[in-house]
Amino acid sequence: DGRSEGRGLGLTVAKQISTLHGGNIWVQSVEGKGSTFFVLFPNVISRTEVPKQSATATAKKTKKVLVTESAPSKQEGYYELVGRWGYEPVFVKDGGEAVTMAYHLVPDLIILTENLPKMHEDLVAELLKSDPITQPVPVLLAVESGVNPQKKYDTLAFDQLLKVPFNRETFHIAVERATKKVHSHSKPKKVA
Repeated sequence: DGRSEGRGLGLTVAKQISTLHGGNIWVQSVEGKGSTFFVLFPNVISRTEVPKQSATATAKKTKKVLVTESAPSKQEGYYELVGRWGYEPVFVKDGGEAVTMAYHLVPDLIILTENLPKMHEDLVAELLKSDPITQPVPVLLAVESGVNPQKKYDTLAFDQLLKVPFNRETFHIAVERATKKVHSHSKPKKVA
């Protein structure tokens, strides 16, 4: 067919370039649908306004929740339940991927876990809350039950804590409180 084969170095070179720029490269595969490769260059994130959808389109769509959890046991154990509650979980493994995917997806909800690699969860939350595109997205911090992180995280940009493991009621209460907090901060203040 006249085509020459490559040497198979493309991903290796892309990884090296991305790493040299403080970035990352990763793949998401769906069996039968293919693979999507993502390359993060932290200082070159394209930000565009997301078009508003009609109320009918919004009502029919499954809400996306971005979750920073790399452990398959916790993905399946904690977060697979949200799929039954109207959310489609999208998993990322570190803080850098969380920021990149938040700008790419503009999800309906973001759940950050503690002690994220590459970019700490407090920095991720601050970046997301300082950007007009991701600011309206509620950000929850997932903490293990029995841990009292309130003093550690009370001044940061998290909208609500989510104790894990959680059930449907505690999940929805946390999401509702976070959503109310986001909406109360985004309303214009009246001038007297």
